[in-house]
Amino acid sequence: MSSEPGGGRDGLIVTGAVLVNGGLGYLIQIVAGLLLTATEYRDFGVVWAAVFFVAGALTGLQQEVTRDVRRGGEGTSLARVATAVALVIGVPLAVAALLLPEGSSTLWPMAAAAVAIGVHGVVTGAAYGTAEPRWAALALVLEGGIRAALLLVVIVAAGGSALPLGLGIALPFLAAALLVLPGLRRRTGPVRLAAAPRRVVGNIAQTLLASAASAALVSGYPMFLALLTSPTAQELGAFVFAFTLTRAPLVVVMLGLQSFLIAAFRDRRPPRATILAAIGAIVVGVAALAALAALAAPWILERFFDPGFALEGATLFWIVLSAAPLCVLCVTGPLALARGRHRTFATGWIAAAAVAVAGLALGGLLQLPFLPVAVMAIMAGPTVGALAHAAGLRAR
Repeated sequence: MSSEPGGGRDGLIVTGAVLVNGGLGYLIQIVAGLLLTATEYRDFGVVWAAVFFVAGALTGLQQEVTRDVRRGGEGTSLARVATAVALVIGVPLAVAALLLPEGSSTLWPMAAAAVAIGVHGVVTGAAYGTAEPRWAALALVLEGGIRAALLLVVIVAAGGSALPLGLGIALPFLAAALLVLPGLRRRTGPVRLAAAPRRVVGNIAQTLLASAASAALVSGYPMFLALLTSPTAQELGAFVFAFTLTRAPLVVVMLGLQSFLIAAFRDRRPPRATILAAIGAIVVGVAALAALAALAAPWILERFFDPGFALEGATLFWIVLSAAPLCVLCVTGPLALARGRHRTFATGWIAAAAVAVAGLALGGLLQLPFLPVAVMAIMAGPTVGALAHAAGLRAR
């Protein structure tokens, strides 16, 4: 095992685990698309988005633990951090579920997700930050496998029923973390955050805010589409299915590598030319995949799925291309956080989410066509966010 974060072999293992985890999630989406109509998929997609919005928001916990964790007995307790984060987010969601019965089938899974991911974020962040990324990779594979098995049973038995579906999405985070924790503790011994508790609270708060913004751009985006625009059920279902299916292989990989990139950038400061070359490669690669999607995806949708999922090749091209700015943001963000620029990190993600949401709101207010608004908003937001990161990193 490499003793440093970012070691070549560990990098391949983590990347492989991210691909397995994302591939299993991708399989779930395909099964849902095969078993549900476009209108039914709208409900499935919104429930999935709600739970993964919480998951995405709480990735900031993992990222901050990765950056600040140290071996040894001195510092801030990780158990207390996980408990505090879970209570601060999970309890309000549980109260909302009690007060709003009509939304309880979605809110209860979101509350469960807050608790589960509070533990998962601490465990996997500690693995990345102590140069034990293989344990985080194992957690990723276990999480994806458990979720796929549970959801396959739920979809077949209960269709799109929100409560069992949501719990099937959320609980694998906790199960995977608890399964890898004993082995990780044997490898690392006691671990704590280096910063004092007050500083930890401030850092995590900023990072969670940025993560919530990133979640709004990825897993939570279908919720904002439903809230701020006025598509038909079929239009929204078709877009969300294509948005998830065509962008997932790109976005899931980049998001899954965030903590690994933070650890790598923290200990190895790559030159600017290397960063720019990586960004250029990302944009060119995504553009090539967008062209491929435009050619192949319409036939696949027509051949294998409900007719309501059909979209034109040009629309699919822009949906896939819209992932490029977000993938770039997934490089500039870890770079800022690894250098301790929490404000820059948060500003970029918040600006990206604000621009995207504002674009959707403006499009809905002006009653502009749904598909162009949905695509342009998700392209404009991350572009602005990446530029904000670049400006913050250049500032002394």
